[in-house]
Amino acid sequence: MKKLVSTFFGLTVLAVMSIPVFAATDIANYSWSMDYRVVDGEKNGQIHTLRDGTIQLGGTLNTVSVDSGYTPITSTVKIGVFDQDGAFSADDLVGTIDVQPYNMVGTSRTFSKNFGWFVADGGGSDNRGEYYLYLEKTIDDNWNLSGSGTLTSTY
Repeated sequence: MKKLVSTFFGLTVLAVMSIPVFAATDIANYSWSMDYRVVDGEKNGQIHTLRDGTIQLGGTLNTVSVDSGYTPITSTVKIGVFDQDGAFSADDLVGTIDVQPYNMVGTSRTFSKNFGWFVADGGGSDNRGEYYLYLEKTIDDNWNLSGSGTLTSTY
């Protein structure tokens, strides 16, 4: 009897471990150039459709060039992810990350942030949201930047 219980328990554990666990992911690629203080993805038409889920932002920020009058230290770039709610309501902030660019032309800095679970548009029936990035420096430091990466939703 002991051997039968042990065998049954072993087969149960094996069966549970062999059941695959799948998580689906929506992936949106983005890229931008920043020659001034602000880059607004909504105004630039860089809108990304993702399902409700765990929202994560990852990418690379590149120091491309400098203009005359540049500051010796680069200004931190605040990258915000917003859910676009339409013309008659304020867009929802999903989250932000601060990234400090290197103050040397030709260098890159990677970044990543998990914003947790997000339900777009107040939980609409389609379970999808329209997202965009909004990037801002505290001052126009005359350092020209670019970036690219992915915005993902795992559900």
